[in-house]
Amino acid sequence: MATGLRKILKGLISQHTGQGKTQRRALDYEKDPFIYNPSVNPWGKCDEHIDDTAVNMIKCCQFFDNDVVATFNGVTFRITPKIKDPEEVKKIWHEAMRAQEEAYKKTPEYLKEQEERKKQEEKNAIIQAEIDQKIAHEKLDTTGHTNAWNKLVKMNRDAYGKGVIKYAERWGKLMQVEMRLAGQTELTKEIVNKTRFIADNIGMSAASASFADGALIKNWVHGAKLGEFLGWDPEKIKNYRTDNADKNTVVQAKMRTKSQKTV
Repeated sequence: MATGLRKILKGLISQHTGQGKTQRRALDYEKDPFIYNPSVNPWGKCDEHIDDTAVNMIKCCQFFDNDVVATFNGVTFRITPKIKDPEEVKKIWHEAMRAQEEAYKKTPEYLKEQEERKKQEEKNAIIQAEIDQKIAHEKLDTTGHTNAWNKLVKMNRDAYGKGVIKYAERWGKLMQVEMRLAGQTELTKEIVNKTRFIADNIGMSAASASFADGALIKNWVHGAKLGEFLGWDPEKIKNYRTDNADKNTVVQAKMRTKSQKTV
């Protein structure tokens, strides 16, 4: 039994001491706890799961008959040989994490962060109020793709879908207003960059924002230009917009093409 544990612990020690090197020093096992170091990835996070750390700490405790200290994802905690249930180890870690968070909330750094966050939120609230006023009477121009846009809106009635559509519509309206204020008849990259993030008033994830991008590219009157500025493949943009075009728009486009060939 002891031999098996020695083999396990030898592996643990060599694997979990920072850069694969064994850290050796004289330990007074009557006073010093055993230091267990979970392996850490280049981003500073533990490679192993807390469940594995809990089991390994208990093994170390039993082998050395001594306390074991570990730091898991920045939280240092300690267990005694009396603890033999991994769930109890995890509970101690969670309690240490909460205590660390509460202690941090009392530091000047945290208070400064909160003050800066409050200022940013107040600034953002003013920006969103200005946008609301700007687009209050604006209607998203989906000329040539109105049926597809209306169908998209009806299909997205859940909270997530509504959020994506709301952001897409808000952003499109804002770009239309900015184009008019700048005296532009075509969308510019400057207007896209200026409005893209400030139009978000609900905190969209990157994935959700990409869905909103697609909704505008496929259905908005300036969607083709928007797709170009966002780096979409030109052929892909063309196919999407053709597939989403209203039937009468497709007929008119074919008639124009035919007349041009005749001429």
